[in-house]
Amino acid sequence: MSAHLLLVDDEPGVREAVKEYLQESDFTVE
Repeated sequence: MSAHLLLVDDEPGVREAVKEYLQESDFTVE
């Protein structure tokens, strides 16, 4: 569902932003 966000890993800080987004969206990121 939000997996496409993981593909924008190229830009700096995106990965951390995605992590926070997934945590707020009740997802588990390991």
